[in-house]
Amino acid sequence: MSILISYRALRKGGACADGLRAHVATLRRAGVAIPRRYSTAEIPLLTILDVLGLDAALAAASYVRGESPRLRLFATDCAEWALLRERAAGRESDPRSWTAVECARAYARGRATAEELVAAWDAAGAAARYAGAATWYAGDAAWAAAGYVAGYASWPFVVATVGDAERRWQAARLRLYLTDADLPPVGLEAA
Repeated sequence: MSILISYRALRKGGACADGLRAHVATLRRAGVAIPRRYSTAEIPLLTILDVLGLDAALAAASYVRGESPRLRLFATDCAEWALLRERAAGRESDPRSWTAVECARAYARGRATAEELVAAWDAAGAAARYAGAATWYAGDAAWAAAGYVAGYASWPFVVATVGDAERRWQAARLRLYLTDADLPPVGLEAA
């Protein structure tokens, strides 16, 4: 099942009309069929990823997160990957960050309550605040992912602060979610 992004949802969520018009023009030049009255158009998120790139896809995804368990799970995968990268660098993240990821994943699958998620999000936020410079990335990633899954935060900073390897991993992982492919466990071997 394809995740569709509508112009109306983007505008309702606060997306810039001028930016959206520019994206529509780029999509049309790439051969994507968009009606003249594009305010009624629904575009697959996979098409946005393919044509406009990761940043545009994640920005668009932030407007449908509440409707898509797959996007919620993708956010938890990004946070888990950040935690694994910290571990690989010899920095073990606070256990509350790991708990937030697992709780966010359980919530996305309907196995945890909103109250449990809020508690895990708060705990991960406290861990992120007290982590110090060495582990801020992983702690904040877990906290942001839990908030994203709960609908409290816009797309986590995971996009803005990562390097090329992380961006490639995120794009590949998002593609797996958008194509209903089999999902391998989150791991660093693909980095």
